[in-house]
Amino acid sequence: MSLSQVGGAGDGGVDLRGWWTIPKSPTSIEGRRLRVLGQCKAERKALGPRIVRELEGVMAHQRGVPIF
Repeated sequence: MSLSQVGGAGDGGVDLRGWWTIPKSPTSIEGRRLRVLGQCKAERKALGPRIVRELEGVMAHQRGVPIF
């Protein structure tokens, strides 16, 4: 993976952004790249569905797809 730290004001909810190049294997296409977005959370308790929905919204925003 090749990731950059993006966090801060105006980051759109993304803390890490980059690419993952899939390693060569018998079932994968060598060199295929996938976009990677990450959020960092500092919670003392288990993360609930609110956090998952928040990340889903960030991903949709990055793609420009509205969430209903």
